[in-house]
Amino acid sequence: MPWVYDPHTGGTKIPPAVRTRIEQRILKYAAKHPIGKHARIAVRFHGPLCYIDAYVEPKMPRDRKPPAGETRAQ
Repeated sequence: MPWVYDPHTGGTKIPPAVRTRIEQRILKYAAKHPIGKHARIAVRFHGPLCYIDAYVEPKMPRDRKPPAGETRAQ
């Protein structure tokens, strides 16, 4: 079997204090530079990796409203 690089093996786990600073920097940047129409940004960590998810609001037909008691985010 040929050698294949797998980023999920090895590496140094990101310390909690650094995770907090990274997440704050990413969210601050996203608030200042809104590219597109994301509703929410989630930052998560797995070992030495950081994942950023941008959630987009689905388009809702003009004649429909969210179910009673729910917001669009729900």
